[in-house]
Amino acid sequence: MTDFIRVFIPLYFIVFFLTAFFGTSLIVSKRIGKNPNVLPKDDSAYGLIGRYFKLTLVSLFIYTILLFIFPNDIFGIYNINFFERIVFRYIGVTLMIFKFNLGSCRAVSNEEFMENWN
Repeated sequence: MTDFIRVFIPLYFIVFFLTAFFGTSLIVSKRIGKNPNVLPKDDSAYGLIGRYFKLTLVSLFIYTILLFIFPNDIFGIYNINFFERIVFRYIGVTLMIFKFNLGSCRAVSNEEFMENWN
């Protein structure tokens, strides 16, 4: 199970964010003709939030890749012993798969909603 999670988490992270951000952005950009992910680069609240959001995503990506490459060195630092039980692992993997399926259904339902709205 540990080897499965070690491979599953990084791959899930990459596929989930590719579909959540780039897939949805591609659909929206085709619909409106603009890039929906453009945030201002000034000192406004939107610019600050956009900067923090980009830093958070990059940090999560780097952490996931480091965890995938160096599991023994990185994993021990952020280990929470309570969640080492096998039940939590199965619940977590099940929720992640359910959320991924729900997210893809949501994108389709949003498209259907927008088609029926007009």
